[in-house]
Amino acid sequence: FKMSEAEVRELYQVFIDHDFNDIEVLEEQEVYDRGGTTIDVNCDNVYYQKSNSGLSFVMDNDWGDYAAIESAICAAAHQRVEKYKMNSE
Repeated sequence: FKMSEAEVRELYQVFIDHDFNDIEVLEEQEVYDRGGTTIDVNCDNVYYQKSNSGLSFVMDNDWGDYAAIESAICAAAHQRVEKYKMNSE
């Protein structure tokens, strides 16, 4: 799906409002078979990545911000792909 410039700006505002760049992540050494999510942002050739999967854990004090951003991304995607769903047998 494609997002309009206004939609991208609206989603990016969520990243700004929740200080995405300041979210702290702890890297553990002994974690086995853990799923999760990773959020990548590339804006004006500056790349940011935060991961809450595998050996990476979002710090407790930043969890609310990470979850809000993750939720906004999922909501934006869900809203746009919903119209393409179809039943099949």
